[in-house]
Amino acid sequence: MIEVVAAINATIPGADLTLPPGRSRPGGRLDITRLQPDTGFAPEYDVGRALADYVAWLRNHEA
Repeated sequence: MIEVVAAINATIPGADLTLPPGRSRPGGRLDITRLQPDTGFAPEYDVGRALADYVAWLRNHEA
């Protein structure tokens, strides 16, 4: 979760998100370290690149 918050803050001007105490530890549900040796999966996007790409898409596809 800390990676996502950092990526949002880096990508969106003026964003200043913080996590509540106890929620700022790295890893968690986004950690695929154990998956990689078993499957050989290598993500094309890291969290920062994925978020920046998604924000760019949203800006170009506003309703």
